[in-house]
Amino acid sequence: MEPRIRDAGPEDRDAVARLHWEVRLEAFADSVPAGVLARKDLPYRLRYWEEFLADPRYGRERCALVLEEGGALLGIGAAGPSGEGELPGWPWILHHLYLRPAAQGRGLGRRLFAECAARLAAAGADRFHLWTPSGNGRARGFYEHLGGRLLEERVREDPEGTVRRVAYGWTLR
Repeated sequence: MEPRIRDAGPEDRDAVARLHWEVRLEAFADSVPAGVLARKDLPYRLRYWEEFLADPRYGRERCALVLEEGGALLGIGAAGPSGEGELPGWPWILHHLYLRPAAQGRGLGRRLFAECAARLAAAGADRFHLWTPSGNGRARGFYEHLGGRLLEERVREDPEGTVRRVAYGWTLR
């Protein structure tokens, strides 16, 4: 069966939250302090996705997409307006792009990324950005392969350790 991308609905909250939590833990294990990762545990992710999917902008300015194959959830993508002051001059953001490791290397991440970008363009975006940990070499290589331009690096001191992240940006028009 061909993998398909569809809009996430409230009924997907638990599966989306679990995938987000599990894949994030694995992907960021070597680049984000464990205590920082632990704060955004599964209960946090369940609340987060419940709020995201209930946001009145959902379906207009915000999207959450699931990538599934044969009933199994393989990936998620979410995009929309960025927070105020997030990255000046870049008002749109790809909030999340997570793919289970077993699904990587099949072009599925590229498909999910492209669909998120198309949704942002349909919402009026002319550019967007995303953040990833500086030490997440696999993701950084993927984003650079997709034409992402390195915009900025930020360092934040946390009681659990130093958090370094980078922003990549794309123009749509």
